[in-house]
Amino acid sequence: MFSKKMNRNRAVVVGGSIAGKLAARVLSEFFKEVIVIEKDKKNDHVINRNGVPQDEQGHVLLKSGEAI
Repeated sequence: MFSKKMNRNRAVVVGGSIAGKLAARVLSEFFKEVIVIEKDKKNDHVINRNGVPQDEQGHVLLKSGEAI
């Protein structure tokens, strides 16, 4: 999967959606640092996101996914 000469110091994930967060989680096993770049502001409240067309649809994360 990775060559021995590959620099594994830093990985960059573009997008902080659930897919981006899960990708960052997996990459964290292979890289010393994982940076997630997201254009929307971080918010602790539930709000609709401007950059996501399906933002008003219900999405859930099952307990097994949360545990991962």
